[in-house]
Amino acid sequence: MAQTFFIMNLPRFILSSLFALWLAGMAPLEISAQPRFPLPSPASNLKQVVGITDIEIEYSRPGVKNRVIFGKHEPYGVVWRTGANASTNISFSNDVRLGGHLVPAGKYALYTIPEKNDWTIIIYKNSELWGAFSYDPKDDLVRFKAKTIKLDGLVETFTVSIGDLRDETANIYLDWEYTRVVIPLEVDTKSHVYSQLKTEMGKPESQTVGTLNAAAVFYYENGHDLEVAHDWITKANSLREKPAYWMYYTQAQIESELGMINEGLSSAHRALILAKEARHPVFIEKCRELIEKLDSAN
Repeated sequence: MAQTFFIMNLPRFILSSLFALWLAGMAPLEISAQPRFPLPSPASNLKQVVGITDIEIEYSRPGVKNRVIFGKHEPYGVVWRTGANASTNISFSNDVRLGGHLVPAGKYALYTIPEKNDWTIIIYKNSELWGAFSYDPKDDLVRFKAKTIKLDGLVETFTVSIGDLRDETANIYLDWEYTRVVIPLEVDTKSHVYSQLKTEMGKPESQTVGTLNAAAVFYYENGHDLEVAHDWITKANSLREKPAYWMYYTQAQIESELGMINEGLSSAHRALILAKEARHPVFIEKCRELIEKLDSAN
């Protein structure tokens, strides 16, 4: 009440000035409030990691909307932006192979030429174009053929996805109407990881239980430098405050591959005891099978 009394009893010219300032402060809010409308082809951003390679695809998603798409709305034999609006962009954090062709790390436009039985896939150096109106084949990085697959069900909205993920392979899918196109993708994950580990594992900050264990597992699963893998997993087990059955099981596996039978039996029995304490039936069975294998080799 006191504040209201004070304000109401201010001189008229001061009240007018305050009111004008208030209006000036409100005006930008009114001007900036703009209505939003649905877009005919909404933008989408797909991010996926394959191995340790980051892949990003930026595109717009048109709909079928009761039209005949391929061969009519999108004519056969004509370069297509592979979506709507601006060109579809695709980027890779490491070198990859698409359809068997080398594509260096970087950002590109993804153009296509639809045909009835196969499409031409174009990785284009210029990612700044609007659609395909200024497309010039001299800026192609690579182009190759990809077969089409007829889908049983209608895909109303154009969709790009990445599936069938493995450490070093995946597939990029282009789906629309009743058509699917598959673009095979390859990444050299092993070489990148080996290079990282060679650089990083000598640093004190990398000598942690988690990093040592992960590095040992990666080397073991890829059959690479098992002596070094054994050093890492042995150190990881010595550093861990609470022993872990899965880590001793890994150590036993590596020792088995190195022909260290007695050491492997010791590690496998340790893993079995810990797996029983944790009541983990899968690892209990795995440890028993490994002990049996090592016993037969002893």
